[in-house]
Amino acid sequence: MASSATEIVNEFFPVFRVYKDGRVERMEGNDVVPASIDLDTGFQSKDVEIAPEIGVRARLYLPTNANPHHKLTVLVYFHGGAFVVQSFFSPMLAPEHPLPIAYEDSWVAIKWVVSHFKGDGQEPWLEDYVDFERVFFGGDSAGRNIAHNMTIRVGVEKLDGISIFGLVLNHPFFWGEEPIGNEDDETNYPNKSFVDRLWRFGNPSTVGSDDPLLNLAKNPDLPSLGWCRFVLLRKIC
Repeated sequence: MASSATEIVNEFFPVFRVYKDGRVERMEGNDVVPASIDLDTGFQSKDVEIAPEIGVRARLYLPTNANPHHKLTVLVYFHGGAFVVQSFFSPMLAPEHPLPIAYEDSWVAIKWVVSHFKGDGQEPWLEDYVDFERVFFGGDSAGRNIAHNMTIRVGVEKLDGISIFGLVLNHPFFWGEEPIGNEDDETNYPNKSFVDRLWRFGNPSTVGSDDPLLNLAKNPDLPSLGWCRFVLLRKIC
């Protein structure tokens, strides 16, 4: 009989697997990438603590030609990785931090950004360089799902009067119980069975693949997205 250290209880190859003793083996998304100055372009990045008590951090980027007299469009970007991998701060996401934690942490980060809108923030890169009339949300894969849901939440809660100029959704992680194409073809990757299981694993409290966070058509607050002036959508996962 296999020991708990070697017995696999959840397999999501080639992303990660979980063993009976609770150990998580990640096959991708393990690298921790430090902030730096790009020597070729002079592009700067730095890390900031947003809510240290719950481990919420962000990485800020500033182009070489940044000028306080010519404010920049700001992109609030949420990283992807199927809600389970690819943070450049730490490889530990779900199951260590299951959904909906990622959504709540993202909302904390957004409120921190918005705190600079009226001059109440402490981050000089946001205070000095950002045009808060041109705020975009975006992300990749699961990050685009988060960007979509955060845009709806801003529309519902009218966060400090700030408006989101645009939302960029390129291959967003949306799903549903009923297939709309060939995603139920078991020869495809990721196929429907894989994504259904992955979503339930990462979000143990979910109602399933028709969860309003995952199936945008099931979200009763979807009309709140209508106030966003620009939406770019490319290929739904």
